[in-house]
Amino acid sequence: MTQKNHLHKNLDHKINIMRKFFSEYYRKTMPTDNIDPNIDFTILELNGLAAFTDTNKEYTITQLSVNSSLSMPNTTAIIARLENKGMVSRKHDKRDRRVVRVRLTPKGKEMLQKFMQMRGQQLANTLGKLSDRDQNALLSALEKAFHIFEKISYG
Repeated sequence: MTQKNHLHKNLDHKINIMRKFFSEYYRKTMPTDNIDPNIDFTILELNGLAAFTDTNKEYTITQLSVNSSLSMPNTTAIIARLENKGMVSRKHDKRDRRVVRVRLTPKGKEMLQKFMQMRGQQLANTLGKLSDRDQNALLSALEKAFHIFEKISYG
């Protein structure tokens, strides 16, 4: 095996380890059962709620798709489910009827706030297992990795 092939195999192995970690992290920090016992949320629906980075702003489906890193068809379906649950409202743009604007309802804002608060607590619990030094090292490593991934982004 050439040195380059060995490097690629090692990198692929490390990426797979990180993928497993982040999958578990998201599974644990996106609780679907404690937000509102009367409403059944899926992880994708919570991801859709979290795409509203400004709770007072209207978004297009395209913007929400980008914010959630989901495809347009998935985002459209998720928004429809959130609308059925009373979390969002949709309306056509006055200037261009083809464009749909989506905004959080008061109920959606409340659910998003609860979700983000719970997620923050879970993150604090997860990172609380690390020393301050390890937390800083992790943040630094993630920042470096982020800048490298920006250079090779598929987007």
